[in-house]
Amino acid sequence: MYNPGRNKVKVAFYSRKELEEVKLITGEYAQKNKLICTDWAEILKTRGRDYLEYRKDETEITYTIRIRYRKDIDILDYVEFYGKRWEITFISPPINRYMELVVVWQSLS
Repeated sequence: MYNPGRNKVKVAFYSRKELEEVKLITGEYAQKNKLICTDWAEILKTRGRDYLEYRKDETEITYTIRIRYRKDIDILDYVEFYGKRWEITFISPPINRYMELVVVWQSLS
């Protein structure tokens, strides 16, 4: 059962299909991915994997995000929360008024 009172993390969704021009401090213009929306979400940790491969630490963290249903979010978009950029890997079909997204963050160090 979805409880909107558990939505405690602010997330921002960005589109890869549309770009917008942003004026920098130096007066130059740069292109940036367009902000679709910001919304409150419930974040559920799915799994975390740490492993050593070829003398390189690689961490992959997977979360499930629950938000109110939105038509404008697509699998090609990405999410920003906790100060990191997360790739959307799966969007479940909407259940009542909410939807679940599975997002992955990978760190190469």
